[in-house]
Amino acid sequence: MSALRIAGLYLIIGALWIFFSDLIVDALVKDPAIKMAVSIAKGWVYVVITALILSALVRNSLTKIVEYDRHFTKSCETLQDANRELLRYKAGLDSLVHERTIKLESATEEAKSASQAKSHFIAHISHEIRTPLNAIVGLTHLMEKTDLSGKQAEYCSMMRNSSNILLGIINDVLDFSKIESGKLELNEAPYSIRSLLSRIESILFPLVEGKGLSLIIEVDPSIPDRLVGDELRLGQILLNLSMNAAKFTKRGYIKLTLSSVTAEGGLRLRFAVSDSGIGISEAQIARLFKVFSQADSSTTKEYGGTGLGLAICKALVETMGGSIGVTSTVGVGTEFFFEIPQDIAPCDGAESSVGLKTESSPTGKPLPRASVLIVDDNEINLIILE
Repeated sequence: MSALRIAGLYLIIGALWIFFSDLIVDALVKDPAIKMAVSIAKGWVYVVITALILSALVRNSLTKIVEYDRHFTKSCETLQDANRELLRYKAGLDSLVHERTIKLESATEEAKSASQAKSHFIAHISHEIRTPLNAIVGLTHLMEKTDLSGKQAEYCSMMRNSSNILLGIINDVLDFSKIESGKLELNEAPYSIRSLLSRIESILFPLVEGKGLSLIIEVDPSIPDRLVGDELRLGQILLNLSMNAAKFTKRGYIKLTLSSVTAEGGLRLRFAVSDSGIGISEAQIARLFKVFSQADSSTTKEYGGTGLGLAICKALVETMGGSIGVTSTVGVGTEFFFEIPQDIAPCDGAESSVGLKTESSPTGKPLPRASVLIVDDNEINLIILE
């Protein structure tokens, strides 16, 4: 029987005792002394019953405390077991993370070493290929100046064109290897922007004229002619974009536009190369500037190319602190544009109006004609220079 039930039973017995004792005493006992004795006895009965009830309640409370303590102890043991299991898992996870971190660092170092070795190999082998190829181009040029039959002249022209194409591919691979290895550096110096555009026009004109296209070059007259920047790399970007425009345009025009845009802290130039060619879809534009990617895989078979040119242009423009983009409509034409910051060159009287340094003696007078001694370990280079 539970302690609460025992306390209840004591309470009922006490109540009955009080009730019936009062009735019996009132009915049977007339002596005041006896009534006093009965009242005292009844008080002691109250005390005893109260003590029994309190004892039952205390016993019940102690029982519950013991039960709660047992449950609490069991919960603590369960929590300690869970904590030990968690610590074991944590130790295992730390060990696994440490092991994976070591493997990842090792794999990263191996990948970096492999990438550096690849870039070094590409640069080395490209240089080794370009050296004899330059000799082939030079000797072919010399051969074309000799007395050749019509068929021989045709073969020489084909050989020269093929060599130039191969040389362009090798140059792209070299530039890409520099970009990938982070060794691409700009050589900034004063130059004439109009002279640069004039040279690009002279290179493009035979190609454009041969295809029956119009070549348009527009320059904002407010742009200063003398600027400071990497003329060689800027010319490379413009030539690449212009050559692509000519390659993918069968009729119409090629247009090169130079303007300035509002910018804080200096001059910012905007170059745009537009054409009336085949155009590029939105899906093709999304992958256009990725390495080894062209607008359409079928264009590689029809027009050739490695897919490196636009990726190199993007890297060069971003290295110059600019941005590049393209807009196009299929069947209507395409416009490539890029913006780069350029500084205005200080005026220097020692340079000509076209931006090229004049060869002169310390006195300022033209140098006299003189013999030049050329030393080279490559016999073919000596023949070409001679």
